[in-house]
Amino acid sequence: MKKPKQPRPAAAIPTVLRRLVRAGTLHADIEGSITEISGSEPGIEAWIEIADADAVASRVLKTGGLGFAEAYIDGLWETPDLSTLLEFAADNHDRRRHTALWETAMRTSRTAWDRLRGATGTSAVRTMVEHYDLGNEFYSTWLDPSMSYSSGIFTNGGDLDAAMRTKYERIAARAGIRPGDRILEIGCGWGAMAEYAAGELGCTVTAVTISKEQHDYVVRRMEKAGLDDKVQVLLSDFRHIEGEYERVISIEMIESIDEAAWVDLYDVISRSLVPGGSAALQAITIDHDLHTQMIGREEFIRDYIFPGGALPSTKILRQLGEGAGLEWIGLSTHGTSYAKTLEAWDERFVAAWPAIAEQSDRFDERFYRMWRYYLAYCIAGFRSGRIDGVQAVYRKPGNVLGDPSITP
Repeated sequence: MKKPKQPRPAAAIPTVLRRLVRAGTLHADIEGSITEISGSEPGIEAWIEIADADAVASRVLKTGGLGFAEAYIDGLWETPDLSTLLEFAADNHDRRRHTALWETAMRTSRTAWDRLRGATGTSAVRTMVEHYDLGNEFYSTWLDPSMSYSSGIFTNGGDLDAAMRTKYERIAARAGIRPGDRILEIGCGWGAMAEYAAGELGCTVTAVTISKEQHDYVVRRMEKAGLDDKVQVLLSDFRHIEGEYERVISIEMIESIDEAAWVDLYDVISRSLVPGGSAALQAITIDHDLHTQMIGREEFIRDYIFPGGALPSTKILRQLGEGAGLEWIGLSTHGTSYAKTLEAWDERFVAAWPAIAEQSDRFDERFYRMWRYYLAYCIAGFRSGRIDGVQAVYRKPGNVLGDPSITP
């Protein structure tokens, strides 16, 4: 008996999109068939060109947003403006969140497709990036001269270099740093904050990283700057830190560690501070409801860029500090600046790609597409307001070191 012909996954794409697009307009070229899909509300205008609709549909039905990302990485679809397309998707997803239409549709579609194909839920082996050990040469080709791999804070239309300096000035001011302070920096990156605090503010710094590449770079950087007597660079897990400090700084480190380690991080901050000492953390945060929904999900950033990482909400940041015995002073936000920072990084990355591709065989076309998706994915998150950049300030109860300059 002849088996019935199975339906193409691609056949459902236009119908599903019409149900899911609530705002804006999507111009879709699906294997040469042009479709324009508009929502009932005004919104973002985006474009997508799908070269292999069956493959894209199958991946999305099985693993949702992660499958969509992997389809891009593998060259199955294109767009002239990646960050705008992802912002369009985020906007429509958020509009659907309140009705749960999207998740219901995806669960139903995946179940139906698995039954149709006789799938058994086999797990995929995914490539994970050893993020900070991709090589100092790689990062130096597209970061600013200070080698700052965290959001700058743009003011009055300044450039990326000025935005990075403003970031360090503000976090130092918010922490109430004074000349002579002992500073612990957890997650020191390539040493820009440590150099600023030691060289311009007259502090001594213990800079901690788990990256061998970063450790060696910072050691050489401090020697070259004549600050090796003021900056101690440790290659260590933050849990092993000892000593007492007037200030603790951590810039975008919390997002790269497992959520289970957040309590440990704040316990280390608390025990490291002298009574009256203060801590300032720069972090990427997520809407609290979204944080709860993301627990346990397959997700592009967590699978490809920061394995095991997670984003806290501002509510969680406050709870973590108070749980470790720290007073909550407050926070400031800079999500718009983060989007601008990422846009600048993307431009610099694209311009530097020919040189990057010569550095190693690992930097192939697939890596290029993955990295650009990573940057665009984050740009869309900050533009849409789903994620934000913050500087949060805490103080350890006790003798307040005579410092009224600590500000939220």
